[in-house]
Amino acid sequence: MSKLFNKTALSGSSVASASASTFKMPVLKAPAAGTTKTPPAIDTAAGKLGLQAEYFTVKSGITSLSEVNFGMAPVAKSLVGSLNWGTTFNPFWKGGPTDLFAAKFSGDLNVTKAGSYKIFLTSDDGSALYLNGKKVIDNDGLHGAVEKSVTLNLTKGSHDIEIRYFENKGSQTLKLEWQGP
Repeated sequence: MSKLFNKTALSGSSVASASASTFKMPVLKAPAAGTTKTPPAIDTAAGKLGLQAEYFTVKSGITSLSEVNFGMAPVAKSLVGSLNWGTTFNPFWKGGPTDLFAAKFSGDLNVTKAGSYKIFLTSDDGSALYLNGKKVIDNDGLHGAVEKSVTLNLTKGSHDIEIRYFENKGSQTLKLEWQGP
């Protein structure tokens, strides 16, 4: 990715309270001096902001998202304010494993300004991004931290968003970032 972008780090910690928290995909391109950008928010049920996270354990030898049954009962759930886990050996949820797990993050992406958005998904190991039920980024397989991106023209309003992820062994990374109008 171009070094012209200035990434803003956000916390990847869980939001456990019922109070509103904001899920913001970090703005990658620094806005002009004196201007502000309001990124799209991810909206979940009953006025809570964030992504609904569901976590799963997986068997040794996993190599692809297709090997995960994301329809099974999760071993844990939470609400997360962002997907910004840089390279880490820490669990994604309290008491969770650091290897051999999968996660599904879902919610509503509320776009406040229609336009062209570039969305970045970085993961170690596999991940995929779905928007309105369509896979728009495929970053599947066993690999170190790899960033993939897509440019989409998004209309103003609500869009279903889902990120699927799995971790085999070693360190894990999962980041969702954007650049837009």
